[in-house]
Amino acid sequence: MRWTKFVACGGGPVRDPVLIPDLVSTVIPVHNRPDLLQQAVASVLGQNWPHIEVIVVDDGSDDATPAMIAWLRVRHPDRFRAIRRERAGGPGAAREAGRGLVRGEFVQYLDSDDTLAPGKLRSQVEALRRHPACDICYGREQAMYRRRDGSEYVVPHDVPVIDRLFPRLFFDRPWFTFNPLYRRAIVDRVGPWTPLWFSEDIEYDSRMAAADTRLCYIDVLTGTLSRTGRDHLTSRALSRQALIGWTYAHEAILANARRCGVPLAGPEFEWLTTAMFAVARQCGAAGLATLSERLFEGTRAIATRPAAPAFRVYRAVARRIGWRAAGVLARCLDQARAWGRRRRS
Repeated sequence: MRWTKFVACGGGPVRDPVLIPDLVSTVIPVHNRPDLLQQAVASVLGQNWPHIEVIVVDDGSDDATPAMIAWLRVRHPDRFRAIRRERAGGPGAAREAGRGLVRGEFVQYLDSDDTLAPGKLRSQVEALRRHPACDICYGREQAMYRRRDGSEYVVPHDVPVIDRLFPRLFFDRPWFTFNPLYRRAIVDRVGPWTPLWFSEDIEYDSRMAAADTRLCYIDVLTGTLSRTGRDHLTSRALSRQALIGWTYAHEAILANARRCGVPLAGPEFEWLTTAMFAVARQCGAAGLATLSERLFEGTRAIATRPAAPAFRVYRAVARRIGWRAAGVLARCLDQARAWGRRRRS
């Protein structure tokens, strides 16, 4: 399986070589979310850690967001900076544009519809001071959802206590984007965010994992993920763009795992190959025949022996009727099985 290497994202200045001790640089990409942006910025500037700067990247907003950014700049001239990308390029490209401006010893990424918990930054900076061998500190997290009647409720999110990202990353990201606080040194070492619209954070974490980054966990709430809006990117998980991003990101996971000698085995890895097989079928159904075949063949080559019969059958069908038709057929069969389970229950 090959990984297509992305070039560094454009839209921002050349990487700032300045490093200010104790400063936490928070990068917030935003597109058409003025009110939520105000809440996100307030959650950063309201922290009890005094050394903070906020860097907002306006990713082509065409509503009231630029006016909100201008207001925030006037209100917080010493701790707030912003740049604008004229064409929306997605979260990865926007974060990379902001990364070029960071000056702090520590780096915090925050999506514009999420918020940091009070005391997060102080707790994590102090933890990294206590653990000089660690480059990332993370903690507890929660997500907010909206009921049909409009009321909101919060659900804690299970976070594993681990000291390295592999092999957990085979299964899923261990955290939401706002959770970890990074040392600037590891951010510089890992390099640019890739311009993927979806799963760019998984690809980024896979390079963190390949760098053998040490993690430290603290039993402190770090923030709240918002699932109350309709414009959240992960709500479009079956779009063609999402499937392309998922494929490239998970190819990168495998490439980075191989590069640092992680065994391709265990329950987390079996889950990954099962998920990749499913996405290969979805790519076919979405008309991404070339991507479907590539992902399928790469997954088949590394899948464990118990999965071999399913791969042989699907490959034979796809070669006879085409990868797109095979994907559509698989989707119909999956829907029929799901309907059968609902009837039985």
